[in-house]
Amino acid sequence: MGRHVRRDRGSAALCALPERLLLILLWVCVAVAGCTVAGQFRGYVVVPVAVVLVAATWRWRPAPGDRAPGDVLATIGCLLLLAVWVGVQLPLTAERLIVTRDPDVYTLTALWLVDHASPAIAVPDGSAGVLGFDLTGGALRPQGNHLVPALSATVGWVAGTAGVLSAGLLWGAAGLLALFALGRRVVGPRWALLAPAALALSLPLLETSRALYSEPLSMALTLLAGSLLVAAWRSGRSGDFLLCGVALGAVSLTRVDGALVTFGVVAGLTALAVLTGRADVAGRRWASLLVAAGAAPLIALGVLDLALYTGIYYDNSRPTLIAIGTALLTATAGSAALAGLTGRTRRASPQRLSTAAGRLAPFGAAVLVAVWAVLASRPLWLSAEGTAPSPLVATLQAAAGVAVEPRRSYDELTLNWLSWYSGVVPVALGLLVLAAWLLIGLRDPRRSELACLLLLVLPSTLLYLWSPLITPDQVWAVRRFLPVVLPALLLATAWGLRELARWRGPALPLRQVAAGLLAVATLAWPLSTLPGLWTVRDKGGTLAGIRQVCQQVAGRPAVVTGTDPLLPTVLIGCGVPAYALLAPTPARLAEAHRSLGGGDIALVTRDPARLTFVGPAPTPIDVLSTGWETTLLRRPSTGAGSGTFIVVADVDGEGAVRAAPRR
Repeated sequence: MGRHVRRDRGSAALCALPERLLLILLWVCVAVAGCTVAGQFRGYVVVPVAVVLVAATWRWRPAPGDRAPGDVLATIGCLLLLAVWVGVQLPLTAERLIVTRDPDVYTLTALWLVDHASPAIAVPDGSAGVLGFDLTGGALRPQGNHLVPALSATVGWVAGTAGVLSAGLLWGAAGLLALFALGRRVVGPRWALLAPAALALSLPLLETSRALYSEPLSMALTLLAGSLLVAAWRSGRSGDFLLCGVALGAVSLTRVDGALVTFGVVAGLTALAVLTGRADVAGRRWASLLVAAGAAPLIALGVLDLALYTGIYYDNSRPTLIAIGTALLTATAGSAALAGLTGRTRRASPQRLSTAAGRLAPFGAAVLVAVWAVLASRPLWLSAEGTAPSPLVATLQAAAGVAVEPRRSYDELTLNWLSWYSGVVPVALGLLVLAAWLLIGLRDPRRSELACLLLLVLPSTLLYLWSPLITPDQVWAVRRFLPVVLPALLLATAWGLRELARWRGPALPLRQVAAGLLAVATLAWPLSTLPGLWTVRDKGGTLAGIRQVCQQVAGRPAVVTGTDPLLPTVLIGCGVPAYALLAPTPARLAEAHRSLGGGDIALVTRDPARLTFVGPAPTPIDVLSTGWETTLLRRPSTGAGSGTFIVVADVDGEGAVRAAPRR
């Protein structure tokens, strides 16, 4: 008897492990973000705070889902999948150490935070700021929220530079684990592996996990919130809704637009409870306010992070933050009024409200299908344009042999983008299933968690499918769909195939075979996109090149000249004081020399033509790197090489520049 009890407890603990690990990650994120914003990102501060938070919340967990046959095997299978996925990619992590886009900023900021307590990077007086690092108050301010760099820096405390460069794989694995945890609650353990397996093979996740992007961690926290939301809706417990709000608020610590996923839940949760007749439990009736209460402190912390440490980036983001904040406050106030009214009046019975919701359901589902049809048809009648011309778009258009229209945003191709990477089955079937969730969730109170899940999924899906607000080169553009849209479509596909396979009636074996074949197709398509790209490292070779540069700099303060963003690469990568000088002249070089304290000063540039050398020009260091090709009208399919020449020289107190001896 005791052996069976121990076995059951062990199985239960194993099955609870995915959500347990994700909750630990959630509280570690809260600790890391809080310490970073406070300017106390130090191991002896962060670790105790994280341990206290995890210990204090250990018993605060969602109600467990129903146990089903295959739970243990599915959980073991998922954990093995993630271990293999991380292991085989460790040698393939990116080396994004020269700033061109967001992951370069995150990577360099993470390397800085390994040895510093604040994201603010002090530079000498007179230095300029550079791309991605605004200069405000005598310090460089890395753009974007700083949770991803700071969390990655904690890996660097243990494993150094290699740990920082590979940390994105951990956040990608966390996203896959969260997708499995949510899938297990929605489609059961046997089908829950389909979505994470397909996503694990997809190029968007490979690209964004091998480097430091915000999307994988954002996906992990969003999908954890989805799992908590389903659990809270089923249990009706106030604490579950509050915990869901904490997870939703944590998304705002990763991205400036992270509160968008909170909006749909706060706006619709109480209304859904009333419409489906589930407001009989106080936790559901006040669900919107409970979620808002859990999310608000972390949303505020995310905004404070931007305000303190990003300078102009925060100023540029204020319209977005104000719009999202206003929407959240309005939704919270409306939900509070509805909850209060529902608690005081009994005029409308739950049965009548449920009947009204059932009558509205077909209309809502039909509208959603119509929206999908419009989105699918847009390439036939729309040529979408953005607000500003893009030189990159013009270059790619010329290379593709199409008309050069730098303002083109290609928003009409969003569904095409998704089908390039995931195939037609998840896109077509997934969108139809989302409409079916609305229909079923409103008509059947026993399955209303499906409509509840749409509150999390639909705002981001509708917004980004209509206009992702991103430069349309691939695979960069499709990352916008990673935190919510891609996993939602894959999960919806798994649900649809499960329903097809289990539907009792004529031709049952044929339906099961069809479901199996469609599941194979869902896995086969992303697998078919890998040849030619799997082993190509993003910016692979850059680390070796930068080490050559640092060897020549030899620990000396450095002047970085030209209009390119090498300043943080030298300052952080070489660990030396650095001064950015955009337009070098002898007088300005002499001023920079004095600002750096005089003495033996190095000069680093990618634009030696702007300099006059005393004696022979120095031999440049050729920094060669690999990467995926950049495309516009199709997905990448091959690797591409690139290179940059970096010159390291000496500069003296008179502003004279001469070749440095080889070190």
